[in-house]
Amino acid sequence: MSKFKSHPDKFLIDHLKEVGEGAEKLAPEYLKTEAYVAGSHHDLGKYTPFFQQHLQGKRVQCSDHSTISALIAFSTARKLGLDDLSSFLVMTSVKSHHGKLVGLQYMSRWLRTLRDSLKDGDNQCLEPQAKSLLVDEVRREVSSLKYPPDMDALKDVISMVQEAWKVTRRIMDKERSWEEFLKGELLFSCLIDADKHSASGNVFSSSSSFSLLSLSNVERFRAGLSRSSPMASLRDDLYNAVKGWDAKGKIKAIISPTGTGKTLSGILEAVKEGKRIIYSLPFISIVEQNYEVATKVFPGVDILKFHHMAFPEDDDENRSAEDKLMMAESWDYPMVVTTFEGLMSTLLSHRNVNLKRLHSLVSSVVILDEVQAIPAEKWHAVKETLKNVSDNLNVTFILMTATMPRLIQPQEVMDPLRGKEPNRVKVEFRENFVTPEELAEEIFQVSASTPVMVELNTIASAEKVAKRLSELQREASNEIEENKKDRKSRKKEEKIKEGKEERNKRKIIFLSTHVTPWDRAQRIKEVKEMLERKENFILVTTQVVEAGVDVSFPIVYRDFGPLDSVIQASGRCNRNGELGELGGKVTVVKVKREDRQRSDFSLVYGNVTEEVAEKVLSKYMITTSKKGNQIEEKDFRSLLEMYYEELEITRDLPNQFTKWKDWIKLLDYDEVNFSLIQEEPKYSILVLENSEAESRLKQLRDALGLEGYKRRAEVKRARALVEEFTVKVWEKPELDFDKRLELYIAPKEKYDKLTGYRVKDVDESLIW
Repeated sequence: MSKFKSHPDKFLIDHLKEVGEGAEKLAPEYLKTEAYVAGSHHDLGKYTPFFQQHLQGKRVQCSDHSTISALIAFSTARKLGLDDLSSFLVMTSVKSHHGKLVGLQYMSRWLRTLRDSLKDGDNQCLEPQAKSLLVDEVRREVSSLKYPPDMDALKDVISMVQEAWKVTRRIMDKERSWEEFLKGELLFSCLIDADKHSASGNVFSSSSSFSLLSLSNVERFRAGLSRSSPMASLRDDLYNAVKGWDAKGKIKAIISPTGTGKTLSGILEAVKEGKRIIYSLPFISIVEQNYEVATKVFPGVDILKFHHMAFPEDDDENRSAEDKLMMAESWDYPMVVTTFEGLMSTLLSHRNVNLKRLHSLVSSVVILDEVQAIPAEKWHAVKETLKNVSDNLNVTFILMTATMPRLIQPQEVMDPLRGKEPNRVKVEFRENFVTPEELAEEIFQVSASTPVMVELNTIASAEKVAKRLSELQREASNEIEENKKDRKSRKKEEKIKEGKEERNKRKIIFLSTHVTPWDRAQRIKEVKEMLERKENFILVTTQVVEAGVDVSFPIVYRDFGPLDSVIQASGRCNRNGELGELGGKVTVVKVKREDRQRSDFSLVYGNVTEEVAEKVLSKYMITTSKKGNQIEEKDFRSLLEMYYEELEITRDLPNQFTKWKDWIKLLDYDEVNFSLIQEEPKYSILVLENSEAESRLKQLRDALGLEGYKRRAEVKRARALVEEFTVKVWEKPELDFDKRLELYIAPKEKYDKLTGYRVKDVDESLIW
């Protein structure tokens, strides 16, 4: 029996075989040899007595195993006849498997330093490690691997390193391609996921019940939907058109107005492939919404909800928390619902935890819903990424939007409602600036008998609007009470009560990122319920409800912003056509706070984007002879086509973000840092707003006190729960910082029941 172990409870040879076979199984056909070599060689350095003593708890030098393992893996790859790049990628994956994926330049520097230290006699570990691996006992054991290691190469370590360095330098002599870049990412993904499964004793699910993602399930769900909506016929038209669509391209688009059933039609198109489905959306709020839809469409199917506030839960009592986490991190599910950020960080990242799931995208179907929400400066990079991932990983992409950006060019488009779009709303653009307080006073006047939504560009202005509305309600209430005391003016009292008391009843609901996710979810649910009951209220919000949130107001106010954002906000007005043609009213105002020289639009989106929006809107009004600064929903598409064209030219969008080109051609994996989030606040605050928040804080502290492998899963679960009570701010808060939790802790007194977390200066909260 072997005496060598990889982990306290696992024999090393068993681990090497499991990881080799696991990585090979995960890899596509063209990568199976590289995957097996990387997997079966990644821990060969653990055969040294130095590591075995380290595993027993002894403090010894030279217990590092990744360097010698990477070099042996490289030599074996060469012996098997693999080309320069494949051999290099095998070596790089093994070298990186305990951390981030490193790149070509890093490996060149590392090998040169290693070679020089060996020549100068400064390296005290590599040659003793090599010598210890040449013993018969080790050689006999590793000879049982499918591709036995090239142990003879260890007899001349300097030559081994020199050869690896030469190959690396040759690879650096020419620009590399997307195909080669993705090959390195994918090999690393297969290795680290197989390694983690073996180390934890977890096995891959048979996932795949892809057959359960069936057309019959989609048809059954659709048959149960209400037919009473005025939009029903348009939804039928879209669904039937997609059902009969025989698209051949790998990147296809479904373009259809808001509220016409794109979600179900996108799922319909995806199930035709009979593959894993990845459904991605811009915001967590609509991930939650679409996850609920997916679970109803496919009852009994394991569907993963994947974002930083989610921990996988299911009814299988035989699965431990560790098993659930392992499956979630691998996307080992028939269907995954995630964010754009979750998707793109899988494709372009150096982080171990992100690349671990890349292999699950191979030969899958990926839906990008509300694709217009991708920041304009990233359109070109996203387009190139999707094209090359599609070509090299056999991924089918389905892009869905009401307004397709110019730079994201699908190969095939389904646009069945063009020319018969609904005309649900009229949008008025006002010229003059207003303060948040002035806007609040207007909304208070128009909101006596109907729900109103107002969307602002900044948290600061949103809070000012909400607070002024609250003041106006109190003033109206006080006036009513005063008049009740005036018994001589009973008729006057009744007249006042009839109007102002109604306004005073109206609830104000506030949404921004200063409101905890827990409260945001409750408030969005309340909004939907109040709309369903036809109750009057005012929703004051930032852009957190802009894309995809299924609410429908008769009146919407929107601070002037990018024209695609304005039109997205219009999608929350008369969404279901319940008010008939042009029954919805959208008013676009220009908000500027009294103490600011620039508008909120300019502060958030920049002067250039503001100027483009102004220019295009003015030009459109003139060329189409629009009167009164008003447009209708039927005008949206032509307006946006003009806007996107001008934006592309003025902002030189293809050259706004070009770092990705160097990442690819230089194989600079460790430099890859692609995010669709432009910038986000850096200080995280746990708000102890109620007993539930305090309970979750205790759970996190208890989880951090655990030991062993179970600790990681329980900490992850507890952190996901704590995230629901966490907000982020730009300025360093004057609060206690818990180093262990890496969180600031705010008592409930710091949390306003209406507007959420109280910052020191509300004006520091520029964005949503």
